[in-house]
Amino acid sequence: MPIIHIRSLQPHDPLAVDRALGAVAEEVAAACGCDVDDVWCTFTPVQRMTIGATPVEGEGRIAYLDVLMRPRAAGAGGQVLEAAATAVARHLGLPLEDVWAHLIPLRPGEVFAGGALLAE
Repeated sequence: MPIIHIRSLQPHDPLAVDRALGAVAEEVAAACGCDVDDVWCTFTPVQRMTIGATPVEGEGRIAYLDVLMRPRAAGAGGQVLEAAATAVARHLGLPLEDVWAHLIPLRPGEVFAGGALLAE
């Protein structure tokens, strides 16, 4: 079950976030071969952002993605990162180079979820 958490300045189009979350779920599901209902997505608006000391408004904003998932076959993590980042860029109107995605593997014995410690 991949979990994707997106943080960025709120886009001007209020429906852009919903479209982005739906697209991320669909494209991540395709990339990792799971059911779309097994992909959870969240968005947290960032109140203020700077690049260096310069405040960023709508233009020049960056999106940060944390992608949590159980380790998969070699290379699947990269495909999931690319799918999530591409969907976010497209639907939030960002250049792909302004989307930063980080894979956080959820290893057995190191994560408590669903009322229990994740096992193999």
